[in-house]
Formats: sequence, C-alpha cells, structure tokens
Amino acid sequence: MTGRIINLPVNELMPEYAARFWALMLVAANTKVVLINRLLSQLDEISLPFIQEWQESFSGITVIFGEHPEYFKAVNSRKVEQQDTLKSFFSTNISFSADGLAKHF
Repeated sequence: MTGRIINLPVNELMPEYAARFWALMLVAANTKVVLINRLLSQLDEISLPFIQEWQESFSGITVIFGEHPEYFKAVNSRKVEQQDTLKSFFSTNISFSADGLAKHF
C-alpha cells in the first residue's frame, strides 16, 4: 500500500471545504495583521467556532471588511464571559463597512 497525497487545487474544493481550508490558513499564518474580506460569511458551524477560539488568543490586529453582525455578536458574548481577561486596543476588532466607515468592537 503506497501512501500518496492527492494534489487538489483549492478552487476545485467544495465551497464549505474551501472555507475551512482558508480558515486553517488564516490561523496558521505567522502574522500580526489579518485582513478579512469574505471569509466570515462563508464559515460554517465547524470553522466559525475555530476562528473565534483562535481570535481570543491572537495578539495582532484583525481588520474585517463588511458587515458581520452575527460574528461580532458571538465574539462580544464570548468576551463578556471572559471579562477578567483584558485585551489591549491592538487585540480588538475593527469593521469597515462598504461606505468606508470604521466600527470598533
């Protein structure tokens, strides 16, 4: 039995698996600034909690483009549960709407 890894381009993955792949790549990236445009609207019940848990320990800046009230509601409710852990301004979320306005969460 030979173990061979199948090479499958990301754009050929089913949409839910592609979103999970990009969520994993986001978490694995060694960066201090993360820009998110469409990923949050594509996350499912498996990848969304994964991203939220990662974000709790991410010490960098996350810039999210677009309106994602369900994501921010979930993030804020998790923050309320962990009020004893204070985060600096550089660990907060800023959302940019289509009209260019920034919201600090």
